[in-house]
Amino acid sequence: GDGRAHYRLTANGEALRPTMRALMFWSVTYFMQRTDHAEPREALYSDNLNPDSVALAIEIFGNIHASVAPNYVLHLYIDDNPYTYFFMNGELTARRGADAPAVAQVRTDVATVLRGLRHEIALDEVRKRSAMTGDAEVLDAFLCAISPGGNAELEVAALIEADRKAMAS
Repeated sequence: GDGRAHYRLTANGEALRPTMRALMFWSVTYFMQRTDHAEPREALYSDNLNPDSVALAIEIFGNIHASVAPNYVLHLYIDDNPYTYFFMNGELTARRGADAPAVAQVRTDVATVLRGLRHEIALDEVRKRSAMTGDAEVLDAFLCAISPGGNAELEVAALIEADRKAMAS
């Protein structure tokens, strides 16, 4: 419909996904730990990456920092580029496009995602910089993929809220 060719991985290509994720996470970790100048390291600390690269980074970090959540489908728009995330049986997978029904939607930008992944902003700041609709539990689970450590933030917020309710009664 939009005049562009769309590609999907074959079953053999999908079978390589875990291996590719592991290699990509290794490379990100390697370049973030380097202290000398390296072009890939500088790219990781910029906010100018391609939205496709950022969408894939969310998949990688989302699987490493997975939270307990029900299965879901979510649409993410990064600088108006659509992606669909499938969280099925504890695994997060990204696909380009928003062609599947989803229970939640997030609209954000490259800088917000990258700053969240690099721990430069916390979960509440990721929320402020993003427009969100849909299932609150799904949004929380997905945003924790963008903001590693977000699960702890949610747990602390829940404890504070419980204390407030206890003190009010």
